[in-house]
Amino acid sequence: MSETDSASGELAVLYRWRVDPDHEASFTEAWREVTRHLRLHHGSLGSRLHRGDDGWHHAYARWPSEAARAAAFDADHPELEDAQEAMRAAVVESRPPALLRVVAEG
Repeated sequence: MSETDSASGELAVLYRWRVDPDHEASFTEAWREVTRHLRLHHGSLGSRLHRGDDGWHHAYARWPSEAARAAAFDADHPELEDAQEAMRAAVVESRPPALLRVVAEG
């Protein structure tokens, strides 16, 4: 990776949730809707949702910059209210997001 690449400001964010098993399907569909909207309308570089061996759901989202992510999260999204509420209702426990900045690439 060149010095320019590392200075590009690309950001990854790691999210972790423990989801009520009875609400896993609605959580997953709501996550898809929110992620699709952020990618199509706010410049997100995409995300993936995983279920770990530890029983937690982990999502890894990529953004072109911290400013792009902040602008997306500061914007009003009335069309996502139902999806966001479905996610909140399904989550039993969560961890704060971890912001990950590129240091090196191999």
